[in-house]
Amino acid sequence: MTLEEFKIQYALGSLSSSRLETLASSPNTPASILKVLSKDKSWSVRTDVVNNSNVPRNVLKIMCKDVDGDIKCRVATLDNTPAEALTVLSKDTSSFAIRLCVAENRNTPIDILKTLSTDKSKLVSRKAIKRLNNGNN
Repeated sequence: MTLEEFKIQYALGSLSSSRLETLASSPNTPASILKVLSKDKSWSVRTDVVNNSNVPRNVLKIMCKDVDGDIKCRVATLDNTPAEALTVLSKDTSSFAIRLCVAENRNTPIDILKTLSTDKSKLVSRKAIKRLNNGNN
C-alpha cells in the first residue's frame, strides 16, 4: 500500500481498527505511514507504533508529546529516542514516572540527568544522581 492509498483509505475511515493495529506494529510499515498512525485517536494504534521495532526517530519526536503517559514513558525508555524528545519528556509535569523513565534511559544526556538530579520527586532525583555517579550507566 502506498502512502497515498493509505491516506485516502485512512481519511475515508475504511481501514478497520485491526488493520490499523497491524500496520502500526509491522516492522515493514513505511515510516511515512507510522508517522500518520502516531497521531491516531486510538491508544492501541499509537501504542503499537511506539512499540514497533522500526519506529523512526522523527516519529518518536512527535510521540513524546502524546496525551497518554504510558506512551510517553515508553518513548522515554527507547534507546533510539532522540535527545530532543528526552528533553521534552524530562520537563513533563503530568507524572513523575515519565521523568523517571528518562532518568533510567542509558542514552539520556548528562545535562538532562543534571537537571533531573534536582527533580521534586525523590525517586527521579535519586535515579539521576545514581546515573551521574556511575558514569551515566
